[in-house]
Amino acid sequence: MEKLPSPSPLTDGERHDVSIDINSIFIIACERLEETGMVFFKMSGFGRDPWPVEVYPDLACILEQLVEAINAIRQDNYPFDLELYEQGTNKTIIFNEKKDAHTIEVKCRDFVPQRGDHYRGAWRPNPDKELVKKNDILSQLVELKASFIQIVQNAYPDLATEDLFIEWCKS
Repeated sequence: MEKLPSPSPLTDGERHDVSIDINSIFIIACERLEETGMVFFKMSGFGRDPWPVEVYPDLACILEQLVEAINAIRQDNYPFDLELYEQGTNKTIIFNEKKDAHTIEVKCRDFVPQRGDHYRGAWRPNPDKELVKKNDILSQLVELKASFIQIVQNAYPDLATEDLFIEWCKS
């Protein structure tokens, strides 16, 4: 995620009900960030650079799963998935540890199997698996979380002070 100048914070009249769950905060923040056009989310790999992802809804999908992914890598708890289930991307990224403890095999497949003429032009990962260094992917995920936290704290202090967000930041 590339960081650009922060958008202006929400005004008091724009308070949102974010008490449902942390995903509500992710959705609100990512919708606002998408509207500003000042923050970009980029993914690449599996023969495609860049992927057709956006801050909203795709980054919100990743944020829902981010803490679990970071913890899975740190605790060597494989396999685990990151799902980009929103229309347009519809991919599952599967992480499997390789025999050497420093490498992760990462596979990409369709979230929902694509069948029929409608999907003939859909992007298919090629290659469908890649090897990455465990520390590299862990660093990227940790940096993504840290960048998102900083942006929300700067741009939307009312969201950043929500108990659910503070708890997520500490996890």
